Amino acid sequence: MRPRSPRQLPMHFEHAVPAVVLPVRIAQDLVKALADLLLAAVVDADNDEERDDAHEDHR
Repeated sequence: MRPRSPRQLPMHFEHAVPAVVLPVRIAQDLVKALADLLLAAVVDADNDEERDDAHEDHR
């Protein structure tokens, strides 16, 4: 059996250098917006009765 090649290419980057430099205010707004989206996704997943029913049917 021959070894498989990796499916993902390695990404080389400098650990000491940030990938993106943003002004503090924009970075704070971005983090808050992402947190709000994640919380909304969790709340939507908890209230999805159809998803719960489908999950029970596949057990």
